[in-house]
Amino acid sequence: MHKKIGLLFNFSVRIRRTCMNRRKIFLLLAMVLLFLTACEKTPSQTGSGIDLSGEKVNITSGNYVIVRAKEGTELEKDLAVDLRDKLSKVSGTSVRLNPDSRDEEAFEIIVGHADRPTATKAAEGLKENEYVISHKNGKLLILGGSDKALETAYDLFLKTFLDCDQTTADADLKTKTEVMVPVTIDYKNEYLTREQQLAQTRLISYPAFDETQIPRDYDYTVRVRQGENVIELPVYNAVYSSDYFNNGAVNGDQHRRFCEFAFSGEPVTVEVTVNLDFSSYSVMPSSRQIPSECNTNVITYTLDKPQTTAIKVNGSSDTILTVFAEEPMLEEDLPNKNDPSVTYFEAGTHEIEGGVLEVSPGSTVYLEPGALVRARVIVGDQAKVIGRGAFIESSPTRMPIGDANYLCTLKSDTVLDGVKFLDAHTYNITTGGQNIRIQNVKVLSNQISTDGFSMWNGAGNITIENCYWHISDNVFVVESPDAGDLTVENCIVASDYAIFFPQHDIKSNSMIFRNIDVLRCGSFYKQNYNPNALDCKTNNILIENVFAVDTDPTKETRFLWLGNMGKGDKNITLRNVSAPACMKPEVDADAAAQDFHFTIDNVWVGDRQFTADSGFFVSWKSDKNNTVTFTDASDPSAVFDGKKNEVSVTPFTAPKVYVGGLRVETKVPPTQTHLPAYEVLCRLGFAVTEAENGALTATDGENTYTAEVNSNQYLENGRLMVPFSWIGKIVGQDVTFDAATNSVRVPNLMRKGNLLRNPGFEDGLSMAWVTRNFTQLYLSEDAHSGKYALRMARKEETAENGIYQDVADIIKQYGAGTYRLSAWVKRVGDAGTQASVGITNGYWISTAATKATVTLNGEWQEITYEYHVDDPEKPGLPTMFVGCVDGTNKQLLIDDISLEKVQ
Repeated sequence: MHKKIGLLFNFSVRIRRTCMNRRKIFLLLAMVLLFLTACEKTPSQTGSGIDLSGEKVNITSGNYVIVRAKEGTELEKDLAVDLRDKLSKVSGTSVRLNPDSRDEEAFEIIVGHADRPTATKAAEGLKENEYVISHKNGKLLILGGSDKALETAYDLFLKTFLDCDQTTADADLKTKTEVMVPVTIDYKNEYLTREQQLAQTRLISYPAFDETQIPRDYDYTVRVRQGENVIELPVYNAVYSSDYFNNGAVNGDQHRRFCEFAFSGEPVTVEVTVNLDFSSYSVMPSSRQIPSECNTNVITYTLDKPQTTAIKVNGSSDTILTVFAEEPMLEEDLPNKNDPSVTYFEAGTHEIEGGVLEVSPGSTVYLEPGALVRARVIVGDQAKVIGRGAFIESSPTRMPIGDANYLCTLKSDTVLDGVKFLDAHTYNITTGGQNIRIQNVKVLSNQISTDGFSMWNGAGNITIENCYWHISDNVFVVESPDAGDLTVENCIVASDYAIFFPQHDIKSNSMIFRNIDVLRCGSFYKQNYNPNALDCKTNNILIENVFAVDTDPTKETRFLWLGNMGKGDKNITLRNVSAPACMKPEVDADAAAQDFHFTIDNVWVGDRQFTADSGFFVSWKSDKNNTVTFTDASDPSAVFDGKKNEVSVTPFTAPKVYVGGLRVETKVPPTQTHLPAYEVLCRLGFAVTEAENGALTATDGENTYTAEVNSNQYLENGRLMVPFSWIGKIVGQDVTFDAATNSVRVPNLMRKGNLLRNPGFEDGLSMAWVTRNFTQLYLSEDAHSGKYALRMARKEETAENGIYQDVADIIKQYGAGTYRLSAWVKRVGDAGTQASVGITNGYWISTAATKATVTLNGEWQEITYEYHVDDPEKPGLPTMFVGCVDGTNKQLLIDDISLEKVQ
């Protein structure tokens, strides 16, 4: 289900659906059915309904009066008024409301406690979760042992006798000439407490995200088992569909794989089938020391409670798979979708008109499991965004969309709970607000400048708990001279860059990072960004109970990295910290770094403790008032002795398919005689369609091929398996099987012409091209050919910038040889500048030796560069770029970019 959403503010939402032929009522029923059967709603009541048999009486005939206690609670008063209004509206009569009627013999409807013997007796001994609906001798009682129990009783009464609930608008109430109630009702029930509901044994599979929006990943197959109940989970690769762009200097990783489910009650067993070659694996975080087993290529481990875990093989961070095992949302956690202040996204894809979801102050946005909202989001004051669905980046560039500079912007008094943020092209979550709670949130992105949480000026009183951050820049960024308190606890983090990144002048008296597992990092603590040469103070930063042993070495692995932050005491305490042995026990400081004061309390690198005598290296100058104080505490158990939960196994060689030199992920592994046609044909450049019966059609505009199930072609797990010879006829060469590597080798179909995506921008601004920093990109109709060109508007601070497209897979597929890169470029306005085209492994254009440069003028001119590849595996992360190399404020037109293999 794929929907387009246009927002009308002041709590109203206009929904424009692609399936307009369905009536709203049937859509609503389908949503409810889906939610009840496939999602998370936990039954909250026990017992059966009210017995409606026997003699009945009309409670709106004028004989009955509603009674509430004169000193009743606010809830009792509100419910009594609501009942009076609804009964009056439904019946067209005037129903009276009295605070404790003096006539104890009158016919009464009593809401909550009242000075009546019958009400007092009925309320005696009610447990907190018990409620009563009783009708005897003209006294109709609606009682509960707590506010929640009373509301439960009242909701049941409305549903049973008025066919409505508390939020039903007057216009939607059903008219009844009589509201008939049994003369005798003796109903007592209880709702399940939260603890009781979460003790129920349940295994919940979420509705799957649309594969066209979040591609599947087939490097792993995941099943979870609870008793006899077994479900297979889709494995997603949240950013595989857009170009990653991170600094190759720190071995940036590409993938963001994850799967998700919910459970409660009995433990679950997670079974992860690894479809990669591997000889070791880790179940992370290592601090939990989760026991596991491996049988051939199936890793199993057991979870006794909901939690986030991750699998890594061969010690490679690029193989991480994250398993989100979540606590079920209960009925009491869900907002009422009929409430006008609630925007409710059901399972399916939702396109937000304009690309920005503005959450009105005081409102609630709920994302059902399986809901995917393509939008940046601005959360207004006192608003909440909750659920189990996900937001995914709506912009192909880093540019702001209106006021939405970042994937999520939080105002004051806001709550984020349970949702995911995927594939940001800018900073993920930012705030300058006060009183913010972020919990159970998952953030996955892999482009540079996708910081995790950023705290701007004026921000404070912020709590972040039980969150997961797997990003490609700094995780926790504090850039606020007047920052208030910040507490980050019980999180799992992974990044190419720094975990803790405080900058500028920070006056907060309480900045706490506690109970954090680090799966990957470039630098542990980094405080070196001060472009305006300010004098910066840091009152108190506490980093406590942080376990980073799962981190693998990168080219820039540093423990403490400090710059010139000017004068002013900067006080940092590190307590109970374990770092991996690959991380150098040192302070890497700028020569001008001053006034840094570290307290080192039970900090370990590998199995070695940081002490004054341990060889701890400090590069700062001794005359700059920098100090390190070591405590006497030595408790390796507090950091679990720095042990990685890594297991060596008998090497496993997975069945694989290669097209040219590129490994192609397939849903179904190949055999020694057959291979899945779909993924191979897609990689060879065909548009492929599949029918439910397994029939397949592939076309490239010139040739069309068809295949179907027959005696030599079969369907397996939804994929048509064809013999090697069928693909061999298409590529004109034999498809072979290599027993040593357990791989099928498909010769590449060496296509002539341009190998890039959206080379002339006729598809508009697309995610085929990304940019570093925040260079502004626009479509221009001043094109070299076709309708559009790209206009790149650069500011001085965004020097060293351009547009980039990842070509690593192209080079692996097409192999060694010579590639010609070209682009047409043109100056905008009178100011001159230079432009370059080339290949880079990082984001710096001026230092890339593999480029050609021209001076721009007012005419279109072509710039070309030839790039020779000897070993397709050697380039690492090659990225083609077109951009500027000087640091001035210029604009540039780009069109008809090309990458061809010429030799």
